[in-house]
Amino acid sequence: MGAPNPTSRAEPCKRTAQEHPPLPIDVAALDALACDDGREADSLVPVVRLVECSRRVWEAFTIEQRAGFPQPVGVSFGSECAWLASAWPEAQSVLDPSVIDWIDSETRDVCSQLAAVARLANETRYRCPDCGESLHLGEGGWMVCEAGTHMHPGPDRLVAQWRRRAPMSTNHLAAELRIPPSRIRKWHERDKLAKVREEGRTAFWLPWDVVRCLYPDVVAAIEAGEDTREVAS
Repeated sequence: MGAPNPTSRAEPCKRTAQEHPPLPIDVAALDALACDDGREADSLVPVVRLVECSRRVWEAFTIEQRAGFPQPVGVSFGSECAWLASAWPEAQSVLDPSVIDWIDSETRDVCSQLAAVARLANETRYRCPDCGESLHLGEGGWMVCEAGTHMHPGPDRLVAQWRRRAPMSTNHLAAELRIPPSRIRKWHERDKLAKVREEGRTAFWLPWDVVRCLYPDVVAAIEAGEDTREVAS
């Protein structure tokens, strides 16, 4: 993407030099699909993140389970995706809930990262943070997933309940949002979330920032609507 078409004909020499000429190819696209080129592993390269997810699953498997899901030979983006997809149903029966939540978050981030590199427009779709299915607005301002098993507050309820809330501790906020405290810490490690303050060993967060990480599509739609109303006024 963005690379010039190779040709045997030499281009005429241009006398006008640029101080910072553009790169001939889209380096971001190459980096996103990098596997092993001798560089020190970058924890943000998609395939490296997928390998870490696979490793967590493999370590949790018994000998019998490992025999049923042999690891791929060599590291490639396609092989890691295929292995994780096939092993994931079995993995959920042995993994700790916090690890399941972490792997789910990692794979979603990888999809978002690749979509950005490929310049794909985001679909207007709300996803259930529990099962990943689409959320649909139902009665009483609540959203229900397609499976019909999970219910979450809709946009109006989120704004009313969380938009103006004062900073809260990790455990208190996680309990009210019904998520593991480790999920909030992981968002912080990924620079998605900033602490408001610390009191001893207790971190405090702005609830709306955490809600933005938990329901990114819903909050993005809320804030986009607010921006539109501001411009109109």
